[in-house]
Amino acid sequence: MESPLQFAYRTQKTIGVFDAAPVYEPLAGFKKPEGNLRCSDYSPCGRFFGWASPESVTVIDTSTGLELLNLPLLNVYELGFSPLGTFIITWERPAKDEAGDATKNLKVWRTVEEDVAPADKLPLGRWVQKQQGGWNLQYTADEKYCARLVTNEVQFFESHDLVTVWNKLRVEGVATFALAPGTQNHAVAVFVPERKGQPAVVKVYNVPLFQNPISHKTFFKGDKVQLKWNKRGSSILVLAHTDVDKSGKSYYGETTLYLLSTNGAFDARVTLDKEGPIHDVSWSPNSREFGVVYGYMPAKATIFNDRAVAKHSFPLGPRNTVTFSPSARFVLVAGFGNLAGQIDVYDLEKDFRKVCTIEGGNPSVCEWSPDSRYIMTATTSPRLRVDNGVKLWHVGGGIMYNEDMVELYNVVWRPAAAEKAVAGNPLDPVPTPHSSAATYLGTVKTPSKPAGAYRPPGARGLATPLHFKREDEGGVAHTVSNGTQNVGPNGFGPRRRGPANGNDREFRSRSRMNDNAGRGNTPFGVRGDSAAQPGALAQQDAQSSNPAAAPDAQSSNAKKVRSLQKKVRAIEDLEMRLAGGEKLEDTQLKKINTKSSVLKELESLERELELADDIESDVATSGPFLHVANGSLLVSPPSDLFVYTAPKAQLCVASAAVVNLAALESKAFGRAPVELAGMAKPSAESIEDYDYESLPPNFSLLQNMVAGAFAGIAEHTAMYPIDAIKTRMQVLNPNTTTVPTGLLRSTYQMASSEGFFSLWRGMSSVIVGAGPAHAVYFATYEAVKHAMGGNQAGVHHPLAAATSGAAATIASDAFMNPFDVIKQRMQIQNSSKMYRSMVDCAKYVYKHEGIGAFYISYPTTLSMTVPFTALQFLAYESISTAMNPQKDYDPVTHCLAGAVAGGFAAGLTTPMDVIKTILQTRGTSSDPQVRNVHSFVGGCKLLYRREGFRGFFKGVRPRVVTTMPSTAICWSAYEFSKAYFIKRNDTL
Repeated sequence: MESPLQFAYRTQKTIGVFDAAPVYEPLAGFKKPEGNLRCSDYSPCGRFFGWASPESVTVIDTSTGLELLNLPLLNVYELGFSPLGTFIITWERPAKDEAGDATKNLKVWRTVEEDVAPADKLPLGRWVQKQQGGWNLQYTADEKYCARLVTNEVQFFESHDLVTVWNKLRVEGVATFALAPGTQNHAVAVFVPERKGQPAVVKVYNVPLFQNPISHKTFFKGDKVQLKWNKRGSSILVLAHTDVDKSGKSYYGETTLYLLSTNGAFDARVTLDKEGPIHDVSWSPNSREFGVVYGYMPAKATIFNDRAVAKHSFPLGPRNTVTFSPSARFVLVAGFGNLAGQIDVYDLEKDFRKVCTIEGGNPSVCEWSPDSRYIMTATTSPRLRVDNGVKLWHVGGGIMYNEDMVELYNVVWRPAAAEKAVAGNPLDPVPTPHSSAATYLGTVKTPSKPAGAYRPPGARGLATPLHFKREDEGGVAHTVSNGTQNVGPNGFGPRRRGPANGNDREFRSRSRMNDNAGRGNTPFGVRGDSAAQPGALAQQDAQSSNPAAAPDAQSSNAKKVRSLQKKVRAIEDLEMRLAGGEKLEDTQLKKINTKSSVLKELESLERELELADDIESDVATSGPFLHVANGSLLVSPPSDLFVYTAPKAQLCVASAAVVNLAALESKAFGRAPVELAGMAKPSAESIEDYDYESLPPNFSLLQNMVAGAFAGIAEHTAMYPIDAIKTRMQVLNPNTTTVPTGLLRSTYQMASSEGFFSLWRGMSSVIVGAGPAHAVYFATYEAVKHAMGGNQAGVHHPLAAATSGAAATIASDAFMNPFDVIKQRMQIQNSSKMYRSMVDCAKYVYKHEGIGAFYISYPTTLSMTVPFTALQFLAYESISTAMNPQKDYDPVTHCLAGAVAGGFAAGLTTPMDVIKTILQTRGTSSDPQVRNVHSFVGGCKLLYRREGFRGFFKGVRPRVVTTMPSTAICWSAYEFSKAYFIKRNDTL
């Protein structure tokens, strides 16, 4: 007969072993022990079951219930078995002997030992283990080795000899370790938490090859971890925890998840698309996928493959547990603890179809049976001291067995190999439930259907609107609002209903514009009829797309009015400061003197807006009108008439001249006998747009320098890690150890061995030097370009651009060269002296090499940077002028033009860069011909003789790829700062 499923339980007064489906009866031959029973457990092979009482440790055969071992041990609080059940491990409460020394309380015994009485048994090994957490030994799957953690090392023993340490894995600060469960090879993972500003690290080693890790992962936010191996031991999940969430979003800290392979071919952070903590992680028994429950409630559950790529996500819900069945066919997603206790079961072989939902009550234990047919739930103490008991559910959702108990502490299935336990389809046929299941169903109250939220009659029976759904369920993003916002003309909100500063005229005109904003959209006939003629709507649509439409003109004038009002307020503020005795600058006094002209221009624009508003107000009763605005003849409201656009030289009017079309005779399309003699020229000058590229008179040298400094710091900071790797790769290392040649591999090695922030070592020198150097750079560039006439809109001066770029380079390199020397010394300092700071490095170089060391590369640098900058500025001005002839501020144009110009200049100046590298590294070369190169010409001859013309373009690709983002960032930052100061100066 097939061996039935079995589970064991421990209550306050007894321990029971119960044969489950299909017999549902206690194990025959087992005598229940009574008393204070502190712990119990099955062996991983399922052959043995043991428990501890205050006086002894007992082991039975799970098939017969007969006692196999009774060890007279006192105060045993923990026990466990080796994977094959050969050894039993016990942990006693720490104590001291008569001499005051700690007793060896961790002991290993042989489970079955023939011809040896239990009283005569001696432990195979024993140690002092003070902490109860992590007390047990860890065995390899074949029981060949076992290991335990001590301070700064993991000690390995051969299982048959626990007296002598077989090998040691020495890792400074190791806090946790885990042996791989696979049988093909033995591996161990160790975790070292963050300390002294260094990141946490997880390393994987082959046993016993402990010289170098086969895989490792460094990360921050890791105070403690859970190490979860897959069944084959080929990959490991690292669930990292922090005690404190620095963002303040969670009281319980932060969690992150990482995946590593044991062969070192893959490691990555698992990307989770919902913010919040990670509640649970579980491997599938097939070792090819794992499940994660994460995010703030309602949480999200997702299945990933063994490369951390999401395969399927389940619906959101109150869930915090995910468990795969031993057969790997089903997955259980549930919510326990402070959640409702619902259990969802999905069939992975049927395209993640939901099998059932189980209302499990409030369980604290949920486990699959070894044959994947049943799910056991239990409510245990001390979490809950009421409603304790065990329930068995079929995978299809029906309850099979129920037993209530008093103060149930633990319940567990007897382990069994999945390949031995699984037979047939777990879903079919459905087994016959025990009689206790029917009794339980008779006592369970059917939950009443929730009343739900109130819905008005007009919304009943309809689908829920999207704005009532969560955004991640297809609803629209929620916008916080205190009420409906009425959008006024020109896209602005409703205007105020009272004058803010006593300006009644402005308030009346704007109120009329707001009240009549919707009337102009109603079509009228030629004679004022409310119904339009056929085809009028089509012509109205065509006319509404005309660029000279009246709303655009009013919008432009309204913007100008707001700008002038802002200037008036600023002038009044300056007058108040002057009246208070404050001393003002000359530019501020000049601004006060412009008040009369600003007020005159503001009054003119307000009259125009008021007149246009009167037109809109009277059209509804008087019929359509013809009026002039911004050089165009318009019909108000739009009708099936005409729109005539004239040059501004012929119609020099900014206000409107109005003619009643109802009093005129109809003429041919496009002609109208309209008299325009009454139109007058405006009294104020028109407001001109910014000429962005030509600097205004008050754009100071200081502001030019600030814009350049911002551009330089932004460029060097963003590209600094690449520059650090380039410096490391260019320096000839006398060490014979193999050095990675690729950019990514070099970055990975530097970050992992020296810390992630080592990529930015020496950046303080760049920030201190690059800001002033680029300030000098762009200030010189603008001054020279302006002097040579290169700032005229629509005109391109190649000579001015190239000359200004070269002059700027000579000036800035003279300032930047010492800081560049300090920067490179600090970037490679691991190979020589460790500098404490930028100042310490500068003192050291000056003391040992003199002031000349800071400028020894200046001539060589100019031989490359002057042509580079001249070509770059020439290309940038040419490309930006072609893309943006008006030279307006356009971030896309500046970014693209900067990137292309930088790549173009870098490619053409590669030969000079190759010769510069030869000259700078010749002192470390073992080649006598290279060491004898003393000039630019000599380097060219040697390079051409050995490698031909192709040698002059070595490294052109990485040079171009590195330079393009750098110059794009530099030009974008500079042009942004420049545009900011222009607009700021205009408002002062």
